[in-house]
Amino acid sequence: MRYMDTSNLQSDYRCFTTLRKRISGLFKDEANERTIFEFVELCTKSYAFDEEHKVSIRAKGVMRHVIKNHLTLDDHKRCLFASDTDDDIEDGQFDIELGVHASKLLVRDSARQVVERIHLDASSLAPPPQTPSSEQRAYEMYTPYRENVSIRSFKHQLYTVKTMKLSLNRTDDKRHILPDHVHTLTHGHYKIVLIFLKCK
Repeated sequence: MRYMDTSNLQSDYRCFTTLRKRISGLFKDEANERTIFEFVELCTKSYAFDEEHKVSIRAKGVMRHVIKNHLTLDDHKRCLFASDTDDDIEDGQFDIELGVHASKLLVRDSARQVVERIHLDASSLAPPPQTPSSEQRAYEMYTPYRENVSIRSFKHQLYTVKTMKLSLNRTDDKRHILPDHVHTLTHGHYKIVLIFLKCK
């Protein structure tokens, strides 16, 4: 218990105490005693979980309005279990060959056109809605990019900046992800070599 901050539990709970409230370095129940039914973590500080049918999403570096209005638990699951033929491996090669800065410039310049083309192609192939008042999407709109709106200051001048930000990314640089996209191994683990040789 000396490693736990239990100040957010119910006052009649037997482990409740305010002696360790807001002490850095201690563990805390992020769900506030609610049951977590489903948990999806893409990488460090980017995860979503369903606590008693209430979805909570954490995404460092993404604006709060984007998290609240444009990210869902289903988006996290679709990003995690996407096909292996996606371009996330090639993006890593671009980072090595062109450098991180050049890669970010390419993403910034082309992301909006890519997203618009995806939605245009999908909407042209979609069947017409059954009723005009139908609120269901004709196609399942998914892309890891989201429009990020922020207020920035450049040379003491305030600007409203709209950018297309990569909000969902399953490339975890802390652990080696196995082919099932669920289990991981530490970098340098001997099983990584065995898995690589088996795939060859």
